[in-house]
Amino acid sequence: MPLYLCDMALERARLAFAQIRAFAPLNGMLEKDNPPKPAVPGAGEIVKLKSKAEKQLKIAADYIEKCGYHRRDEALAELQAVLRGERKFADLPPRLRNTSRCRVRFPDAVQRVSGAPLIRDRPKLKRV
Repeated sequence: MPLYLCDMALERARLAFAQIRAFAPLNGMLEKDNPPKPAVPGAGEIVKLKSKAEKQLKIAADYIEKCGYHRRDEALAELQAVLRGERKFADLPPRLRNTSRCRVRFPDAVQRVSGAPLIRDRPKLKRV
């Protein structure tokens, strides 16, 4: 559970930085009914968002140190560099979390298209 909390703290910090820069790279991709472009917040709101990001980065750093969750060291260092003003948030690489632990069964139609044998068509093993 602490690992998920660490990831959540990092994502909250990312969200705060995105709100500071009004960063919405996918905005305008729909053919119609696009949401309005985000507005850059005022100076007071930016200070609040930076303090929120700093707080979340401290939480994430504590979880990383306490649990030995050093897979997130690089992401933490990148976000801390953004906080210090050494990097721009828009230049950071996208971070996609590994969802390979999720077990999802494909519907029959997807399995037919992919050529994989259907679960019900697989031969059953005999017990010896």
